[in-house]
Amino acid sequence: MLMALVGLVFGLIVLAAGAELLVRGAASIAVRAGLRPIIIGLTIVALGTSSPELVVSLTAAFQNNTDVSIGNVVGSNLFNMLAILGFAAIVRPMSIQSQTVRYEMPMMIVVSGVLWLMALDGQISRADGCVLLALFLVFLAYCYKFARLPEMEKKPAELRSRLWAAAFVVLGATGLGLGGYLCTTNAVVLAEGMGVSKLVIGLTVLAFGTSLPELAASVMAALRRQADLSVGNVVGSNIFNIGLVLGLTALIVRDGLPVPPDCLRVDIPIAVAAAIVVLPLMWTRRSLARAEGALLLAAIIAYTVFRYLHDRPA
Repeated sequence: MLMALVGLVFGLIVLAAGAELLVRGAASIAVRAGLRPIIIGLTIVALGTSSPELVVSLTAAFQNNTDVSIGNVVGSNLFNMLAILGFAAIVRPMSIQSQTVRYEMPMMIVVSGVLWLMALDGQISRADGCVLLALFLVFLAYCYKFARLPEMEKKPAELRSRLWAAAFVVLGATGLGLGGYLCTTNAVVLAEGMGVSKLVIGLTVLAFGTSLPELAASVMAALRRQADLSVGNVVGSNIFNIGLVLGLTALIVRDGLPVPPDCLRVDIPIAVAAAIVVLPLMWTRRSLARAEGALLLAAIIAYTVFRYLHDRPA
């Protein structure tokens, strides 16, 4: 248990370093290439911070721990929407772009709703996985189309500057993936001693561990006054988690991913509801204030307490 705790602390340190490198490099790429920062957050940063979810879900599927795969994705999306946006808003209130609330947030809600509909028959089949991957490709096409605004111009940069920015992104994403893996692996060891189900471990401990990269990157972006990266990171990560992570995982499992009845009744609807509730909060004054961030944090704490109490045997 002591070694697991040490590994968890070391993973957190690696996460913090990776987040700083990733945000710094991604912001530099956005400015120098004339790209919208929100698009960098939706793609490069989101992919880097979603790598732990991908590793954990695929590994769990290969080990026939499909409850962990489903719980990890649903729990991570809940944590992203409530804890990460909430904490980032408390650190620094965030201004939200109109295009984000009009297009990108609704896209995330639609993808979440599609997952819910697919789960109603009790499983995410291979065919469902193909649909989820197709939605992910549509999202990437959208990002490519709107990556650059007409009024934004490229800023000249030396080759050395471009290489450093790219190196920061690669090293940062690697650090986030490694840190997320260390945190997740050691957190599971600690959680198993608590006697909870694999689903709840996936929904809470693993979701928290694999979402630490998103938390670190979003908070770092908020501190650097780059709210677009924070919001884009959360929205992009949620779409990546459902479209890429869950879609790919469903494809590699021969009979698809069975959805635990508890997850279908409780967790997936709550995840969809959380995405819907956050939209009007962002729509109001195109910002997310500290009070609203505190409300989101209170919601994820209440959900976590409820989930553990609900999972305990009578």
